[in-house]
Amino acid sequence: MPLAGVKCGGSKVSIQDCLDCELDFDCPARPFRIVMLDQKVYGHGDYVSTTLLTGCPLQSILKREKPYYADLNSFWYMTRGTIYHLVAEGAKKSKYWKHGEEFAEIRWKSKIGNPLIRSTSDYLRLYKTMNNTFILYDFKTTMDMIKAVGSIKDYYLYQGNIYRLGLINNGYKVGNLRFMFMDMAGWKTVKYPVVPEQKVIDYVNWKYDCYLNRKGTPSGLCKNFCPVKEYCEFYKGD
Repeated sequence: MPLAGVKCGGSKVSIQDCLDCELDFDCPARPFRIVMLDQKVYGHGDYVSTTLLTGCPLQSILKREKPYYADLNSFWYMTRGTIYHLVAEGAKKSKYWKHGEEFAEIRWKSKIGNPLIRSTSDYLRLYKTMNNTFILYDFKTTMDMIKAVGSIKDYYLYQGNIYRLGLINNGYKVGNLRFMFMDMAGWKTVKYPVVPEQKVIDYVNWKYDCYLNRKGTPSGLCKNFCPVKEYCEFYKGD
C-alpha cells in the first residue's frame, strides 16, 4: 500500500484532505504538496535499486505493504533534491553541454553480486587530464553541512560505489567518486574513497539477503526517519 496521508497537528490526514485544505498558510504551496505526496509505489520484480540496498530493505517492503502516514516536513529534502536533478537535466539543453564528455541522469542496470540492480546516477564528467576517466558526482541535500562533510557515512559510501561499479559494468571508465552536498546556504564537493569491488559485492549480497528474508537493519535513523517503524519487529526504540 502506498503513502496514506500526513501527520498534521497531532492528527492523521488523508492525502486528498491535505491537498484540499485551505488552512494551509504555514504549509508548502499546493503544487509542492502535490509533488511531495504523489508517491509512486513500485514492485521491484526481478531487480532492486541502489537506494533500496543502501537503506533498510525491510522499510522498502513495509512501505509497499502497510498504510503509513508521514510528517510533511520529511518530504522537503526529497523535493529539493528533485529540483537539483532538474537543473542537471536542463543543462543538457545548453550550447555549452559537452555531448559525449558529460552525462546527467544516467539510467543503467547491472548484475552486481546476486541481484540485478537498476538505478539512475546523477552526473558523469570526462577529465582528460586524469587519463580520460570519468568522475562520478552524486548530489545530496542536507540539513547540516558540517555533519554531512565531516564524516564518511556507510550508506553514502556504498551507494556511490554501487553506482560507480554499475556504470563501469555498462562501459563507462569511471575513476574517482565525489559527493556534492547542498544546503540552503551553498554547497561543498567531497571526494569519497573507492571501495574494492569484492567489498562492494559482499555489501550488496548482505543487503539483498536482508531484502529476500525480510530482515531489518535498525540504525540511529529509525526513530526520526522511518515512517513504518511501528510495523517493524526489529525496531526496539532509539
